Amino acid sequence: MHAVTVHVSQSGGQQAPFLMPHQWQIGIAGRRVASNKFFMNSHENEAIAPGGQPLHLRLNTIDVNATYATSERLSFTLTVPLSHSSANNVNPDGLYHTVSSTGVGDIT
Repeated sequence: MHAVTVHVSQSGGQQAPFLMPHQWQIGIAGRRVASNKFFMNSHENEAIAPGGQPLHLRLNTIDVNATYATSERLSFTLTVPLSHSSANNVNPDGLYHTVSSTGVGDIT
Protein backbone atom coordinates (compact mmCIF):
# COMPACT_ATOMS: atom_id res chain seq x y z
CA MET A 1 0.00 0.00 0.00
CA HIS A 2 1.25 3.48 -0.87
CA ALA A 3 0.58 6.46 1.37
CA VAL A 4 -0.17 9.88 -0.06
CA THR A 5 0.25 13.08 1.94
CA VAL A 6 -1.45 16.21 0.68
CA HIS A 7 0.05 19.47 1.90
CA VAL A 8 -1.51 22.84 1.12
CA SER A 9 0.50 25.91 2.13
CA GLN A 10 -0.25 29.60 1.62
CA SER A 11 3.28 30.66 2.49
CA GLY A 12 4.99 27.93 0.45
CA GLY A 13 8.11 25.94 1.15
CA GLN A 14 6.93 23.98 4.18
CA GLN A 15 7.51 20.24 3.96
CA ALA A 16 7.66 17.26 6.26
CA PRO A 17 11.22 16.50 7.45
CA PHE A 18 11.34 13.18 5.58
CA LEU A 19 9.18 10.64 3.79
CA MET A 20 9.06 6.91 4.33
CA PRO A 21 10.02 4.65 1.40
CA HIS A 22 7.39 4.57 -1.40
CA GLN A 23 5.52 7.50 0.14
CA TRP A 24 4.19 10.42 -1.94
CA GLN A 25 3.82 14.02 -0.88
CA ILE A 26 1.80 16.50 -2.92
CA GLY A 27 1.99 20.24 -2.28
CA ILE A 28 0.40 23.42 -3.54
CA ALA A 29 1.66 26.93 -2.82
CA GLY A 30 0.09 30.12 -4.13
CA ARG A 31 1.00 33.79 -4.26
CA ARG A 32 -0.96 36.85 -5.33
CA VAL A 33 0.43 40.35 -5.79
CA ALA A 34 -1.73 43.32 -6.71
CA SER A 35 -0.52 46.89 -7.05
CA ASN A 36 -1.90 50.16 -8.32
CA LYS A 37 0.58 52.66 -6.86
CA PHE A 38 3.37 54.47 -8.69
CA PHE A 39 6.55 55.09 -6.69
CA MET A 40 9.67 57.09 -7.35
CA ASN A 41 12.30 55.82 -4.93
CA SER A 42 10.33 55.31 -1.69
CA HIS A 43 7.65 57.95 -2.29
CA GLU A 44 4.29 57.44 -3.97
CA ASN A 45 3.91 59.93 -6.83
CA GLU A 46 1.19 59.20 -9.36
CA ALA A 47 1.65 62.61 -11.02
CA ILE A 48 4.88 61.42 -12.69
CA ALA A 49 3.42 58.07 -13.79
CA PRO A 50 2.82 57.65 -17.54
CA GLY A 51 -0.41 59.49 -18.33
CA GLY A 52 -0.65 60.56 -14.69
CA GLN A 53 -2.10 57.15 -13.86
CA PRO A 54 -0.40 54.25 -12.09
CA LEU A 55 0.31 50.88 -13.61
CA HIS A 56 -2.17 48.27 -12.34
CA LEU A 57 -0.47 44.91 -11.80
CA ARG A 58 -2.05 41.57 -10.95
CA LEU A 59 0.38 38.67 -10.52
CA ASN A 60 -0.88 35.20 -9.59
CA THR A 61 1.29 32.11 -9.26
CA ILE A 62 0.69 28.57 -8.07
CA ASP A 63 3.40 25.95 -7.58
CA VAL A 64 2.22 22.35 -7.71
CA ASN A 65 4.75 19.77 -6.58
CA ALA A 66 4.89 16.03 -6.07
CA THR A 67 7.60 14.18 -4.18
CA TYR A 68 8.19 10.44 -4.22
CA ALA A 69 10.55 8.75 -1.76
CA THR A 70 12.38 5.75 -3.15
CA SER A 71 13.98 5.17 0.28
CA GLU A 72 14.41 7.01 3.57
CA ARG A 73 17.46 8.78 2.08
CA LEU A 74 16.40 9.46 -1.51
CA SER A 75 13.38 11.24 -2.94
CA PHE A 76 12.49 12.93 -6.21
CA THR A 77 10.43 16.10 -6.51
CA LEU A 78 8.66 17.51 -9.56
CA THR A 79 7.56 21.17 -9.37
CA VAL A 80 5.26 22.77 -11.94
CA PRO A 81 4.83 26.56 -11.58
CA LEU A 82 1.67 28.06 -13.09
CA SER A 83 1.25 31.79 -13.64
CA HIS A 84 -1.35 34.31 -14.73
CA SER A 85 -0.45 38.01 -14.77
CA SER A 86 -1.93 41.20 -16.16
CA ALA A 87 -1.00 44.86 -16.30
CA ASN A 88 -2.87 47.89 -17.54
CA ASN A 89 -1.98 51.54 -17.80
CA VAL A 90 -2.61 54.69 -19.80
CA ASN A 91 -0.48 54.86 -22.93
CA PRO A 92 0.54 58.03 -24.85
CA ASP A 93 -2.68 57.73 -26.90
CA GLY A 94 -4.64 58.48 -23.68
CA LEU A 95 -6.33 55.08 -23.64
CA TYR A 96 -5.98 52.21 -21.17
CA HIS A 97 -4.17 49.22 -22.59
CA THR A 98 -4.00 45.79 -20.97
CA VAL A 99 -1.45 43.05 -21.45
CA SER A 100 -1.64 39.62 -19.88
CA SER A 101 0.16 36.33 -19.85
CA THR A 102 -0.72 32.83 -18.72
CA GLY A 103 1.43 29.77 -18.76
CA VAL A 104 3.64 27.16 -17.20
CA GLY A 105 7.06 28.20 -15.90
CA ASP A 106 10.28 26.19 -15.78
CA ILE A 107 9.47 22.69 -14.59
CA THR A 108 12.05 21.40 -12.13
